[in-house]
Amino acid sequence: MEKIRGTMQSIDQQLKENRNRVSALEQAAADQQLRTEVVLNQLRQEKAHLKDCWQNEQEKNNMLEAMLRDQTARMEELKKSLHQVKNELNLQVQEAQSSRQKIAAELEQVQSELTRQYDAALAWRKQAQSDTWFEKYGYDGLLANLQLAVAEQYAPGNRARLQAMRNTHQGESCFVVANGPSLTAEDLTVLHDHRVFSFGAKRINKIYTQTKWRPDVWAASDLNYIQKYFEEICAMQESPLLLPCQALINLNLPVLKNAIYYPFLQVGQRRDAWFNYDVEKGVHFWGTITVKMINFAVYMGFAKIYLLGVDNHYPLITDANGKTVLDSTQKTHFSNDYNTEEERRKLEEETENLVESFRYITKGFETAKYFCDQRRIEVYNATRGGELEVFPRVEFDSLF
Repeated sequence: MEKIRGTMQSIDQQLKENRNRVSALEQAAADQQLRTEVVLNQLRQEKAHLKDCWQNEQEKNNMLEAMLRDQTARMEELKKSLHQVKNELNLQVQEAQSSRQKIAAELEQVQSELTRQYDAALAWRKQAQSDTWFEKYGYDGLLANLQLAVAEQYAPGNRARLQAMRNTHQGESCFVVANGPSLTAEDLTVLHDHRVFSFGAKRINKIYTQTKWRPDVWAASDLNYIQKYFEEICAMQESPLLLPCQALINLNLPVLKNAIYYPFLQVGQRRDAWFNYDVEKGVHFWGTITVKMINFAVYMGFAKIYLLGVDNHYPLITDANGKTVLDSTQKTHFSNDYNTEEERRKLEEETENLVESFRYITKGFETAKYFCDQRRIEVYNATRGGELEVFPRVEFDSLF
């Protein structure tokens, strides 16, 4: 029993020791568990910290990437802008070069025109110097004064009426209307409606039935025409009439109350016609009444003169034999019955002379332009078509 008891005590002691060991182990395990929890908490905190750091770094990376994308976009925009600016600069350079070439061409044209005008002025000066004072001034003045003096015997007060026309329309504009085929009653009605001062000539009355327009001054110089159509002229009571003194002196026609007789100089081949600003010194031949009307417009003070119906040509064609003939299918004037059959046949017989006549008339226009330019009087061609290119062209419709 004692042995058993001792054995039991030994077992109990062992059990106790084992319990103590177990308790110690459990305590050690608990301590280890606690340390493990502490370490785990530390690791969790470290992990959280690292995660926060990673997130911060990721955000920084995202910001950097966004900034990089933004900078890249800006660089692309700058590249586009620079490319656009480069293109615009290239375009401006091209335009500048083009403008420079254009300006250079215009300057060359201006220089050429100035040279031409200078040469023309020298030519006129040389011509003027080659004439004596008596030829150019005294001769015209003597003839004109003689004509006016004789005309005064037929029509007292005529010289005063002619003088009264001087500068009566200083600085104004007017139309000089010729009788070419381009002339229309509609255009004359426009002049009438706008009350534009106008000159007309010869058989302009053939259009009176189509319009209310009448010339403010009517003119003629062809003595053959005046003698042949004198009754027709007498019927023109609406306008003052400008007739050459020779209508009284040479033709011995009756004095017309509404006529003013001017000195008309037909000097043959002495020299090119001279443009007397003062018509009391004489109005030269010129080959056309149109230049004479320009001369009177200048005398009356007009600063701008517009031409209408100045076609400056007859419809000439070359026939099968190579001969220049009048085209019978085309009009020579605004009216088909402007010329009689006899006058038409005479024109057809003198076609070669017509060509030379229009060269002479064109030269007359050039001379008139030169003298008008000296006085800064502007002359424009508002004719619809035609072949007169001496004066600058202007569209008739643009004037109203």
